[in-house]
Amino acid sequence: MVAPDRLHLILGSKLEDNSLVQWEVEPNARLLWTPSKNQTVWAAVSRADRTPSLIELDTRLNVAAFQPAPSSPPALVSVFGNPDSTAEKLLAYEVGYRVAPAKNLSFDLTGFYNVYDHLLVQVPNPTVIEASPSPTHLLVSSTYQNAGSGDTYGIELTGQWHVLENWRLTASYSWLGTQLTPASDFPQSPQQQFQVRSYLDLPYHLELNGAVYFVGRSASPLAVGFDEIPSYVRADLGLIWRPRPWLEVGLWGQNLLQSEHIEFASQETAALTQIPRSVLAKVTVRF
Repeated sequence: MVAPDRLHLILGSKLEDNSLVQWEVEPNARLLWTPSKNQTVWAAVSRADRTPSLIELDTRLNVAAFQPAPSSPPALVSVFGNPDSTAEKLLAYEVGYRVAPAKNLSFDLTGFYNVYDHLLVQVPNPTVIEASPSPTHLLVSSTYQNAGSGDTYGIELTGQWHVLENWRLTASYSWLGTQLTPASDFPQSPQQQFQVRSYLDLPYHLELNGAVYFVGRSASPLAVGFDEIPSYVRADLGLIWRPRPWLEVGLWGQNLLQSEHIEFASQETAALTQIPRSVLAKVTVRF
């Protein structure tokens, strides 16, 4: 505590020993200032690492096969792991402001700037002829290397409103800018996202929750003819019953507006997964 009830400095670090990579040190520092009872200003600097997966370290993934020409041998596209891969690095800067102009209303505004280094990307290898598995074919391959870098930046705005004692609304908007190199190797996250959530307490230990999400379009690194995921709107609705403090029964409807839609694509495969409309029932028992 730098100044009682006004200014706080928080220092910490995470130490991680992983058998796949070397020791990782992830420090962070946070400064919190409360100029008044209804206002808070904060800033943070953090470092984080991402450990390579087993696929990125020591696995061969056969992605696709094709016939380049009628008279040529077939071609196999493969991605190889690299046992010399190291952890990806992130240095994150954040600043935020929170204000509660009324007892039942509050707003949060956050800005961030992230610097990435040693990002794993697929670096092409020379095309060679491979005899196994048969038949003899061309091998078009790439290997993971810590050759990527870049930064992301953006803002997030969140509001919370207690409309009634038993009804709460929250809304948030986020904008994201991305500059990663090489750009063709990374999926581009949606630039804009917006969501509204409603939490309503009902009689007989019931709770009705709903949410509507808007997700802007995003780009995919795939070079197989599908390079953009369109924007979509998603709606969820759930009813929760808590007859006892230790028992919770929930019934949720997810993706109610469409029978199915695409949310993401993978840089590892051309296969696309459609997220379907679904119903989920869950029973939670707490001990």
